[in-house]
Amino acid sequence: MKPQILKWFAISMTFLTLTSCTGENGIVPQTLCNTATAIATQTWEVTYYISKTSGGMNTQRTHSFQSNTLTNLNGTKPVNAASGPDDNGIWWPALPPRPTADEVDQHRETQERNDPPLLQRSVDYQLGCETGTLLTDALTYREVSRAVRLGQSVSVSYLGNRALKVEAKNP
Repeated sequence: MKPQILKWFAISMTFLTLTSCTGENGIVPQTLCNTATAIATQTWEVTYYISKTSGGMNTQRTHSFQSNTLTNLNGTKPVNAASGPDDNGIWWPALPPRPTADEVDQHRETQERNDPPLLQRSVDYQLGCETGTLLTDALTYREVSRAVRLGQSVSVSYLGNRALKVEAKNP
C-alpha cells in the first residue's frame, strides 16, 4: 500500500467498545414496581403504492385510519374489553370502524393503487415503578401482573427506561 493510504487507514480506524451494561459504579439499578400496564391498539391501515409498470418509481406509503385503544392493568379484564385474553393475556378493544371504499379513495393520490384495509394490532407494555415508568415486553408484563395479583413485592432491575430482570417475593 502507498504511505498516504496507510496513513488514511490508520486515522479512519476508530473502535467503539462497550465494556458493560451497568449503571454507575458497575451496579444495575433496581426499583419496586406495583403495576403492569399493556395498552392494546387496533388500527385500520391501507398501503398505497405506485408500481414501476405505471411509469413511476416503485414507491409506497401507509395511511392509518381509525383506531381503538384499551388499557390492561395487572392482567385483569378491563370493563370495555371486547375480546380476549389472547396468548399474552391481553384483552382487546372493540374493532374500530373499517374504512369505507370512499374513505380509502379520498386518500389515494394520482396514479396510486391500494391494497385492501388491514387491521393492525400493537401492544405497548409498561411497568409502573417507584422510579417512574419502565418499558418492557409481553413475558415481563405477564410475570409482573401475576405477582401483583398475588400480592407479591416486585423488584425490577433496569437500565435507562427498560426493565431487564424481575424478582417477585412473598410479603
